[in-house]
Amino acid sequence: MKILVVSDTYLPLVGGAEVHVYELVRRLRKAGHDVCLYTNQAGPAEDGVVRVPWHRNFYEVYRTLDALCAEFKPEVIAAHYSYRLAMIAGFSALKRRIPMTVTLHGLGTLPEAYAAWRPRMQNWLYRRLSLALASRVIATSQDMLDAVPYVAYKTTIVPNAADGKLYDPARWIDDAAVRALREKYAGRKIVLTVRRLNPKCGIQYLVEAMPEIVKAHPDVLYLMVGAGRLEKEIRARVQALGLGKHVEMVGPLPNSETPRYFALADVVVFPSTAESTSISCIEAMLMEKAVVASRVGGLIELLGGPEPVGRLIQLVDNEHSDYQAPPIAAIPPERYSAMAESIVGLLDDPVENRRLGTASRKRALVRFEWTPVITATEAIYRQTMSKG
Repeated sequence: MKILVVSDTYLPLVGGAEVHVYELVRRLRKAGHDVCLYTNQAGPAEDGVVRVPWHRNFYEVYRTLDALCAEFKPEVIAAHYSYRLAMIAGFSALKRRIPMTVTLHGLGTLPEAYAAWRPRMQNWLYRRLSLALASRVIATSQDMLDAVPYVAYKTTIVPNAADGKLYDPARWIDDAAVRALREKYAGRKIVLTVRRLNPKCGIQYLVEAMPEIVKAHPDVLYLMVGAGRLEKEIRARVQALGLGKHVEMVGPLPNSETPRYFALADVVVFPSTAESTSISCIEAMLMEKAVVASRVGGLIELLGGPEPVGRLIQLVDNEHSDYQAPPIAAIPPERYSAMAESIVGLLDDPVENRRLGTASRKRALVRFEWTPVITATEAIYRQTMSKG
């Protein structure tokens, strides 16, 4: 197939959707498809990647994208996010009679946090038009589909995925860098997050729960992998709570290095208020790690069910994803305590910790590894092409 993938964001911006698009393109090419990627994300020049940074000029973006369609002649356009670029790609798809899929991630599908009325109306327009122009829709979780139920008739749920070979605990047992990290943190219980330091990822909530965890485990160390706009506030709060010896802000890491930190972790935490299918959570599951997470969105689908493979805690009132993360003070103290108790419980019970880790990897290999996900995605592209 000739596939034009369009995505508002992409690497080098690091995040779940960006990594998903990168891996999707790479694996589609490996499967023999001719794939070109068009993105508004600035970055280094790459073969098969067209970067046109967004400058609030819809016509310029449309002109360059439509010219690419004329030159590349895709059989299907695969847009990611129900946002600006998916809407613009939809107009080109309509003009040139190219079938288009739209994959629902958070951007565009969920209302922007604390946005004024004008950007809210703009986002509503992007979402409505992109989904109306799509021949098929792919939802990365039931939670994403529930946000736009009016397209359920043309939507298939295909979750995000991670690499079960890269994120395999056996691969990292004898890794020199892992051994060095184990020596560095010898004698410490490791709590880990691999998240952007943005409000919806909830890192600020875990910091609030840390004093109770430290009280139960004076040897605990929280490794915070990631960066984001809350970094300054989180750093100040860590100091205010006297957690300097118990929190290490590692900063952002390339995806190739995160397995080493997962290998160290005793418990991995996802205190989010919004998730579609968290790739980072899938990676933790593949690495056989016990996970504590908020009972929201795709995290429920990843870890819950009749036989849960993680600990889900009620951090916020809603169970649907919401970018509008409540202020720290708005979270009842007992919910911070519940988070701390879940983490401490898994630190204290190595048998249950291992059981959850084993069950997590088993579930992730069946449902959230790239082999079944790429197969399902290819099938949707072919069906979309056949129906026009």
